[in-house]
Amino acid sequence: MKSIKNKKYPELIVVAGPTASGKTSLGIELALRFDGEIISADSRQVYRGLDVGSGKVTEIEKKGVPHHLINILEPEQKYNVYKFQKDCTMLISEIVSRGKLPIIVGGTGLYIESVVEQYQFSRYFKRSKKKLGLRPNTLVLNLNPDREQIKFNIQKRLLERWKNEEMLKEVQDLIKAGVSKAWLKSLGLEYKFVTQFIEGGFESEEIMLEKLNTASWQFAKRQITFLKRWRYAKEIKVSEDGISLTEDFLA
Repeated sequence: MKSIKNKKYPELIVVAGPTASGKTSLGIELALRFDGEIISADSRQVYRGLDVGSGKVTEIEKKGVPHHLINILEPEQKYNVYKFQKDCTMLISEIVSRGKLPIIVGGTGLYIESVVEQYQFSRYFKRSKKKLGLRPNTLVLNLNPDREQIKFNIQKRLLERWKNEEMLKEVQDLIKAGVSKAWLKSLGLEYKFVTQFIEGGFESEEIMLEKLNTASWQFAKRQITFLKRWRYAKEIKVSEDGISLTEDFLA
């Protein structure tokens, strides 16, 4: 990305997109460029111990950028969009008070939408809400990868996570630590399929990986459909060469 000069920064940047589209790396690049801190909007990365399967950013990958709402809960503790919005809104204020730029990064669309569209939850029924309108001075970037590229990225990432049975060992360790199989399966995708594999639910490792790969692509398509509703978002094309932001992307 080229340097961006003489631009009025938004007060909040959001990096959204389907799974395996490059959100994490772009968020870190933006944080480094604009002196920002990242707020994770991922419903699985809030849990300790869910590292490989959730694609949790490593300390090396963070490049010194502060990250928030990662590893804040033990497995099976409850977390939802209401709690996320409350935590995220507080963090935005804290980050701004330090003179930094808050950057929300993640693929849990409802979490992001609750902040950007300013959900107002009922005092007594937290699932009941209304939208107060778009949060002022917020830039939402929606990564739009080529379909074939996202399929390739998903398969490549899956094989990397399965390499040396790292993902298998993670789920086995969680079960040994007392985490219920039912809860792991409720998380979907990697945790669901690997738990079922441990239970003997697949004829072979190859069949499990093939079905998980298909399920991950179907999940990505649902994410793409959800994000299309955001007419206010700026679409960012993602090619096989990665993400390229022009100098006017902040406009």
